[in-house]
This record gives sequence, structure tokens and C-alpha cells, in this order.
Amino acid sequence: MPAHKNIHYIEQRISGVRDMLLAAYSASNHMSSDSKGKEREIFVNAFLSNVFPPAYRFGSGEIVDRQGQKSGQLDIVIEYPFFPSIPTFSLKDPRLYMADGVAAVIEVKSDVSRQWEEVKSTSSQVTNLKRSSRITAIGNRLNSPDGKYNSLLDRSIPVFAVGYTGWSNVDTIRKKVDEGSVDGILVIDAGKFVASSDFRKNVTDGPACLWSFISSIYLATTSALLTTADPMKYFSFNIDEG
Repeated sequence: MPAHKNIHYIEQRISGVRDMLLAAYSASNHMSSDSKGKEREIFVNAFLSNVFPPAYRFGSGEIVDRQGQKSGQLDIVIEYPFFPSIPTFSLKDPRLYMADGVAAVIEVKSDVSRQWEEVKSTSSQVTNLKRSSRITAIGNRLNSPDGKYNSLLDRSIPVFAVGYTGWSNVDTIRKKVDEGSVDGILVIDAGKFVASSDFRKNVTDGPACLWSFISSIYLATTSALLTTADPMKYFSFNIDEG
């Protein structure tokens, strides 16, 4: 099959997924405010879980680092497939995540433009979290402007914002991303996605916006395929390093 036919076929599929997301959002408008929020989160989780391989887990909860700093409640936390997290007594969401085991965070809003201050507040809490130093990692690296290769593990946990509705102008979205609060913004109904420089400074307008968003999440989840981070370091145990 010629490449241009492949692209057209993929766009058709992605466009169908986008329509499904918007239909689910529209249907949720008839629910109570509490139910609406949960249904949107569940739906996006179900979408992500059906796109990515089973090795990845998508949930919600809080992140803690080794210094005891906490993020507060987060909509969607994407875990690396090699680090433990702690469930609640119900064995379901919300969970407690260790900063070293988190690949990315996604904040989901009904209208990202109206709820932008909420996104920034949450993002600032995530940005304050520190990953362990001296982590040896095997995974994707970033090609920086100075020609050096850097790991996504050398920076804060990536945060993405998703709005079922929001800004319709790409330049406006780009300016919001350039503020540095988030690493990318997806507006589903407008069909727009903009990512930061760490995620290829991607700007997509149209049906492929969902695929561009998924590609950025993929980059975040493959930033580490193996690490030497130690879960024991999150407790004050006397560890025999010998």
C-alpha cells in the first residue's frame, strides 16, 4: 500500500476515535458534575489503555518523591512498567506513585481554556517533585540544540493538558505551552495539539492531533526502559549496601 494511502487510512481511524471521544463527552453532560469528571477520566484512561500495550498502567492518585513532597490528586498518572506503586484498600484508584516510577501526568478538563489556572496549579506541584539522582537509564534520549543527548529523566515529570473544548487558535495554544507550565496541550473538539521543545515542538492541526498527542506520550513512556532507581530509598530503612 502506498505511503499516502496509509496516511489517509490512519487519519480516518484517528478521526473516528476523536468523534467517539467527543460523543462520550457530550453524553456525559447529562450527568451530575461529580459523575461527569469521573466519566471523562475513565474514558480517556480507556482510550489510552487501548492504544498502548498492556505493559503500561494508567491510573489516578498522588505522586510522592524521596524528600516527602507530594503532588496532590492527579487526573491521569502514567507509570513506567518496571516500578511499583501503592493501591488503596479497594485495590483501585487512587494510587500512591513514587516519582521515579512515573513517566508522565495528564490533566483532563472539560474546557482547558477556562480551567487553565487549575492546570497550572497542578503542574507546579508536579514540577516540584524530584526524581532520584544518579539513575542509570536505558531508553529514548532527547537531541538538544547544543548537539548533546539528554534524558527526559534529567528534568521534571512531563505534564500534558487535555481539553474536550478550549482554545481554537494554534498560536494561542503555542503561547500557553511556551509559558512552560505544561509540555503539551490537546484540544479535542478544535483538533489541535501543540508540544514543547522536549517533545519535538510538535504543532498539529486536524485529525492527526490525537496521534501527535499519543506520539508525545510514547516518547515520555519510553524515556526509560530500565533504571537502577531503588524503591527502598523511599523509606528510612537501614540498608546494608554491601
